[in-house]
Formats: sequence, structure tokens, C-alpha cells
Amino acid sequence: MDISHLYDIIAADYSFKRHRPGEKMRQMSIYLKPNLRILDLGCGNGRFFELVPKGCEYRGLDFSQRLLGIAQEKYPEAKFVFGDMIDAKTWAKL
Repeated sequence: MDISHLYDIIAADYSFKRHRPGEKMRQMSIYLKPNLRILDLGCGNGRFFELVPKGCEYRGLDFSQRLLGIAQEKYPEAKFVFGDMIDAKTWAKL
């Protein structure tokens, strides 16, 4: 069993416990300005998207289809991509 399958199994619980951006995410978000292109590697349930200013181009990437499903449902205006960041084919999807 690979790790992406394990994240699919725990996706609902993971998302429930991490439903809002964490403190480190909030601290980093002060550097975000409109018109930036943001790639959120390992975006999980997409909670970082809440901190992205309007006018930014956002892409969330994760290898858990279930977490991405939760992210897309919660943030339909964001773009989420399924793939493994170490697979060269994934980068063509972004």
C-alpha cells in the first residue's frame, strides 16, 4: 500500500482536524500579493487557499484524490490537480 492510498483512507479525519489554515500558513501569507502565481504542493484539503489574495493564480497539487475532492468541494473557484510532485508527467497538468 502506498502513502497516497493511506491519505485517501484518512482524508475525512485529516480534513476535519485541519479545517483552517495553521499558524505557520498565516505567518507566511503576509508575503502574498495580488497577481502572484502560487503552487501549493501537498495542498491536502486546500485550506491554504483561504489565505490567497484575490487576483492570484492558485494551483493546489496533491496525491490524495479524496483530499482533493474535499478541497474542490470546499473551494470550487480554486484549481486542484491530482499528481505526484516527483513525477515529471504531473508538471504538464499544472
